[in-house]
Amino acid sequence: MVVPSTLCVTGSSILRKPTSAVSSSNSKASVLLGRDNDFTSEQFFDFEIIRRKYANMLDIMTYEDLLRRLENIIFMMKTERH
Repeated sequence: MVVPSTLCVTGSSILRKPTSAVSSSNSKASVLLGRDNDFTSEQFFDFEIIRRKYANMLDIMTYEDLLRRLENIIFMMKTERH
């Protein structure tokens, strides 16, 4: 766990005070690779193989994937209100 801190100088000593606790689990990078609307079936198959091969360290997605995720998040947020 990483805890950001600020330095406080009091007299002759320097104290490090935690400002907040930040926790991260299973962090990975995201890679946005353009559009998938004109993929051939072979290109889509290859893309899925690459996506799954690196799934433990990268989140590889297309713009359409990102839009679908955002639509799902918005839908879930709207349904939680009701």
